[in-house]
Amino acid sequence: MSLSRTLTRVLIAMLPGVVWSAPQAGAQDVNAMAKWTALTVVHYRVAGEFSGEARVFSFSKPFPVADSALVTDRVEIEFDWDQNEMKLVGKPVIRNFPSKVAAIAPLKGCPGTKLEGAFEFATVTGLKDMPPGVGLDVKRDHPGGAVPHPAPETGGAACGHAWQTVAPQSTTVQGSGFLVPRAMALAMPGVVPISPDGRSLSLKERGWTWTLTPTTVR
Repeated sequence: MSLSRTLTRVLIAMLPGVVWSAPQAGAQDVNAMAKWTALTVVHYRVAGEFSGEARVFSFSKPFPVADSALVTDRVEIEFDWDQNEMKLVGKPVIRNFPSKVAAIAPLKGCPGTKLEGAFEFATVTGLKDMPPGVGLDVKRDHPGGAVPHPAPETGGAACGHAWQTVAPQSTTVQGSGFLVPRAMALAMPGVVPISPDGRSLSLKERGWTWTLTPTTVR
């Protein structure tokens, strides 16, 4: 499903009392919808899982460099959410997990990139209101190391005849976050993807899969 189509359905799910009548929507649980709609504040447990390719180093590349790898990462977040105001309530709990990085494939005819330290794709340091969802303050930690210079056009030297040292660096990731559908979407099949056990909502964006599990607060 495209992001724009998902966004449309999520926005519809945020409207109190709305009934999704598209042909692909399944049977709606009116009682469950009423239960979730009656709540002002809902507690969310969120698991975010990333899988995709990312640049391990952070520096300007004056020549071809092999510095991208397949990366997986995970973060778990808990927060209270005011469904009417669409904003955070209280202080969230954030649990970050180490990134897992596959080997960097070297350029043809070149030695492998040298890494000194770990690459942390996403460390979530805070949440902020960004209706109709939450924004994330994310830090990315790039390791140091060295990359081989390619073979010069003349002289016959092989790739790796010289190396460029790369310093470790931390950067800030812009535009990170996820939508927070109204919890009653759990009772409206076809609006937002629902987990097989019927307890969680699932959203995908920019390589991330966000699984949101709401529970009652008040």
